[in-house]
Amino acid sequence: MAIQAKVEICDVAIDCHNFMMKFLASKHNFLRKYLAIKVSNLGH
Repeated sequence: MAIQAKVEICDVAIDCHNFMMKFLASKHNFLRKYLAIKVSNLGH
């Protein structure tokens, strides 16, 4: 039950993140690139 809830929360977070990245891409290409660098740095 708890695992299912975590999976659903992760799916929502990913969808939200993808939406925000698309929104930023259409509005602020520089900001999108900046965030992409931040995200890749967090991934290491």
